[in-house]
Amino acid sequence: PPAPPPFEGAPLPCPWRDRLGPQAPSPPSLRTPIVFLSQDGVQAARAAERAVSLGFSRVALLEGGLDAYEATLGLEPHLTYINRDALALLLERSGGGGGSSSPRVVLIDLRRHDERALFGSIPGSMHLPVDQWPLALQKSPEEFSRLFHFPKPQDSDITILQCRTCKRATWAAQVAADAGLTCIVYRQGVFGWRLDSNVKAYASYEPGGSH
Repeated sequence: PPAPPPFEGAPLPCPWRDRLGPQAPSPPSLRTPIVFLSQDGVQAARAAERAVSLGFSRVALLEGGLDAYEATLGLEPHLTYINRDALALLLERSGGGGGSSSPRVVLIDLRRHDERALFGSIPGSMHLPVDQWPLALQKSPEEFSRLFHFPKPQDSDITILQCRTCKRATWAAQVAADAGLTCIVYRQGVFGWRLDSNVKAYASYEPGGSH
């Protein structure tokens, strides 16, 4: 008879209950659904890749890790959010030139200067630190352009706000709504971009602290 698949009904090549304790359930079979979690998603992705290489066929992970999940818990029902793939498509189409009748797409990065310098930025994004956002909304178009080096968003534009996750962008969208400007929030933020190796996912930190 053919040999049984590895680990199917046999002990794993690691001290399963020594690691997880005597009350741990039996080791999973190759067909057991397994979901890997980690704080930033990196370790979970590595573990999932290793599990697949060992023959486990029902492997899943939480994209972006617990950081990305926790960021979605603060979503405001009265605001409009956009996900990564929709944003990437929108930026691609706007970059290709949609004609003079197409609305202008403005992606505003609200992170600090050091965050953009250290971890990169989504191509095409404009920079306006979130602590300057309320004052920026009060500036005239001419003064806004002089201070921030891009045209002030108008009602006719598609204005999208982004930060590391979406907390600062959500707050800024609420401030903009109070000022009469409708903005869309990029839900996953830079942390969930993962489409450009120059844009790094990173944990939250304070300036001058550990990165």
